[in-house]
Amino acid sequence: MDNYVCVVCGGKGKEAFAVGEFRDVECPDCGKYLMSQTVLDDMKARGSHFNIPITRACINGFVAAGKPAVISRAEVAAYQLFST
Repeated sequence: MDNYVCVVCGGKGKEAFAVGEFRDVECPDCGKYLMSQTVLDDMKARGSHFNIPITRACINGFVAAGKPAVISRAEVAAYQLFST
């Protein structure tokens, strides 16, 4: 899907597909990641947004380890990805 707005940075990205809980997103600035719908719902309910540098570092950490970058509640809690 084109014309997708990256939920991390607000830039132009692409959502390849959504499967169950996760959206497969690719942003030229943030990279390729899987985003949990539950995280997006929590973020909206709290009126929060992502801390861009910390979230990008989290994504890059997954990539550097050769793993898919997954943003779920566990990552939000462990890396404190939300800002207010």
